[in-house]
Amino acid sequence: MSRVFKEQFPTEVVNGVKYTRVENIKAPHSPFINKNYDFEEGFYRGEFDFVSPIDGTLENSTPETYSRHKVIAALQDYIKDKEGETAILDLGAGTLDIARTIPASMASRINLVNSDISGPWSIGEEASTVRGIEKLRERGLLDNFASIENVEYDFNAAEWPFAEDAFDYVVTNLVLCHVAYESKLEVLKALFSILSPGGKVLIGDVFQKDESGVRFTEAGLRGPEECWGYLSVFTEFLEMCREAGFEIDGTALNNLNEGRNYQVQEELDYAKEHPHATMAINKAVWFIELHKGEG
Repeated sequence: MSRVFKEQFPTEVVNGVKYTRVENIKAPHSPFINKNYDFEEGFYRGEFDFVSPIDGTLENSTPETYSRHKVIAALQDYIKDKEGETAILDLGAGTLDIARTIPASMASRINLVNSDISGPWSIGEEASTVRGIEKLRERGLLDNFASIENVEYDFNAAEWPFAEDAFDYVVTNLVLCHVAYESKLEVLKALFSILSPGGKVLIGDVFQKDESGVRFTEAGLRGPEECWGYLSVFTEFLEMCREAGFEIDGTALNNLNEGRNYQVQEELDYAKEHPHATMAINKAVWFIELHKGEG
């Protein structure tokens, strides 16, 4: 695995798992906001039936879960024919929901770095990533990975710690919505820098819905719910992605070129059959892929 961090940070091993504490403190600035956003007829907690794009099983869960399955299914498709091990960053790992959903056959070829970003923490029972590791251990999943480590990275106070070209893929689910609107482009540029050429960012996240509120999928009929973060209009976010250097897929490009913050039924049907296609999962949660060119 390539060098993960720009510089050396304090590291310790707890119960066989490596933990790194990022301490390059910047001037205090919080990208988080204390405000509720309401979503008509549901957000990410309303349950619905769906076929998992990971293994085809029938699930009954939330839009958040479905977006996570979309992220992992896309990753699974990308690395199935890839030789050797793959370096992956889970940005905003929380209690390691991503890690606990990755199939064992896939995990054996993954060097996974879990980075929670909301801080502050201490390496102990209260750290969400520590609790996530224990859940992995309890379910016999911890040893599935080629390697796994956790990063304590306070997104509110620390400079971006990761080295250029450190990862093949970044996966992130319901995290970028928590970045202040004026900081989103900066974070996207940082994500671009840490990917190796040809790398991808696989995103499940929350965006402001189209004002009409009627042209979305059926998922998530319970609400209103909240998002403790800054949202962005979908097409504005895509424009930021292009400015940061990323390429987007054809479906997302249609959204951007036509100024549509919703998808037509034909696009939704296509996305259900193609793991890499941009998809509106419900009125708020979307799946998106960002590509870094080979050049």
